[in-house]
Amino acid sequence: MSVNDMTGAELAAKLLQGVGHEHVRAATRLLGSHRGGFWLRRFAEDQELAQMADRLLIDATDGIDWEALTRLMRTPG
Repeated sequence: MSVNDMTGAELAAKLLQGVGHEHVRAATRLLGSHRGGFWLRRFAEDQELAQMADRLLIDATDGIDWEALTRLMRTPG
């Protein structure tokens, strides 16, 4: 199933499999609930963002790369 075939909540739940850190779980659920998972989908599919971060922002097995997202948010432009 692709990210576009899931609701934001379903996508968040998929990314949270095996994640125990409650702050990460809360942030992921928040991203999943905002605008139907808009940001989770964008992080998963936007190749320009991935190139700017020099790696995938969301990996199917590892979930969200919070370090890469933090680096992107600190990058001007």
